[in-house]
Amino acid sequence: MENGVLYAYYFSIILAAVIGIVRFESSDRALRILTILFVTTVISELLCYISLIEGHYKIRYSLFHMYSIFQGGFLSGYFLELIKPYHHGKYLIAIVVFWPLIGLLNIIYLQPLDALNSNMLLTESLVFITLSLLFIYKILKGERVIITSHFIISLVMLVFWSSTLLFWATIKILYRNHWKYTDQIMYAQAIVNIFAYLSIAITIFYHTKKKNLESV
Repeated sequence: MENGVLYAYYFSIILAAVIGIVRFESSDRALRILTILFVTTVISELLCYISLIEGHYKIRYSLFHMYSIFQGGFLSGYFLELIKPYHHGKYLIAIVVFWPLIGLLNIIYLQPLDALNSNMLLTESLVFITLSLLFIYKILKGERVIITSHFIISLVMLVFWSSTLLFWATIKILYRNHWKYTDQIMYAQAIVNIFAYLSIAITIFYHTKKKNLESV
């Protein structure tokens, strides 16, 4: 990946984390969960970058495995906070058990710590596409459709995870067949990632700014 695209990706993640931290006090619980995830993402990406520079590829892949478990848990918690199903506590317990269990089974039987964790990314994609659609449906079926910050974030999540699902379901096949446009596909996915983080960062900033103005 070209340095310009890579640095733009890092910038988008850091921006989302910084805005989340600055607006943390005026954010609702769901946005605070996202902010914690973004801070975790910044730390994870920094450690992965250092591992890449030092040539410690096995450590880098191990970090991917661990991060996917955290990401799955935090994003599930985000949507749980939005959808607010009955027996909320039981779903929370299920989240705490599900992602570490799936991650551990993947490491033991399918993709060890020194391998890329594409199975986890595919699982996350399917789960969060479903949860995004479920929340969007919940909003649209209401008597009055209100375009909230979480509705916008859910749309962004839907685009992001749909693209992620398509990417990780096909990228190994494309590499194996030496398709000449594989690099362009990787750049396109990186741009989707940048778009997602920047969109969420702007949405968090606008949401909390508007909330503060309304309280004056």
